[in-house]
Amino acid sequence: MAKKSKKKVKKSAKGKPRAGGALSQVAGVASSLAGGKKRAGGARRSRGPAYWANKVIVQKLKKKYFRLRYGGI
Repeated sequence: MAKKSKKKVKKSAKGKPRAGGALSQVAGVASSLAGGKKRAGGARRSRGPAYWANKVIVQKLKKKYFRLRYGGI
């Protein structure tokens, strides 16, 4: 059997700060100070399909229990 060669594993540079990351962070702060990223007309953030599916279920249950509670009046 042939011996397997050991490959050197390069360490990632997570600990070292990069200029690109610092620049983008500074740009984000400057944008927020200047009043950037405003939502037009106060639009809310988009929600996923699971949120709306759950909302429909909850509304149906509320309607059902309201009828059970107050239906005889």
